[in-house]
Amino acid sequence: MDAVIEPEFSESFSDELARIAEEPLAHRAEGFAQLEQELRRRLDDSTR
Repeated sequence: MDAVIEPEFSESFSDELARIAEEPLAHRAEGFAQLEQELRRRLDDSTR
């Protein structure tokens, strides 16, 4: 679980959310889907 809540991950997550929010609406769903996949991967890795 530590890999999910590391300060550097929190910063990159925040930066990524800001970047996605600036994208045209049509592109946001793809950005959020990719971010969700990354979060799920990190969570899976941290629970192994």
